[in-house]
Amino acid sequence: MKKLAMYSFYFVILSLLVTPVLAKGKYDLATQKGIYQYSNYTASKSLSVLILLDVKDKRAPEEKTGGLLDDQTLDEDWKRPMETMVTDILTKEMQKSGLIKLIPPTPENTDYRVHIEILSLYGGTKEREDASAIKGWFVPRTAIGTAKLRMILEDKTGREIINIDFLSTTEQEMRRMSNFHRGAIQNAALALRETVGQILKDLDNRMRIISRK
Repeated sequence: MKKLAMYSFYFVILSLLVTPVLAKGKYDLATQKGIYQYSNYTASKSLSVLILLDVKDKRAPEEKTGGLLDDQTLDEDWKRPMETMVTDILTKEMQKSGLIKLIPPTPENTDYRVHIEILSLYGGTKEREDASAIKGWFVPRTAIGTAKLRMILEDKTGREIINIDFLSTTEQEMRRMSNFHRGAIQNAALALRETVGQILKDLDNRMRIISRK
């Protein structure tokens, strides 16, 4: 009985140690190092305009709960809501680039409104089909990331200036001993980084043209 009690004691201690590791919400796209890598994009011209940023999550349900790929990213992986993390990323990227003023705009003083719709953003893995038996054993899976964002730019009157979708997909070979799920997380972040880069360049070019008018 003493041994059984001792084993039960160790089991409880082990459970307490392991549970935080398995806790819901391990990853944060905007703040966690090694997940989303911020770009070094620099705007061609610093514009004296205030932009109000609004982000909405419009992903399909299966992107949030699974069913599209193996090791798929799920909403329970993230520490915060997707639209909150993407808002933080876009705000920091725009500020770092010099594209917008650092003064937080309000609906009363804003010059333009940028609406971002998250149409797709997830990662996962799939079996490799293009490798020999030997290479397929050592590198059995491919991590995939997809990010599709819609940008709608409006002036202060609400007139729509542009409405355009940006899409990026990424792939990365995964070795047998790799953490496949973390690979899925990182590829989702990489696809988002590439899509955000497209948005920065397009917004930079369009705002520069608008400012000349």
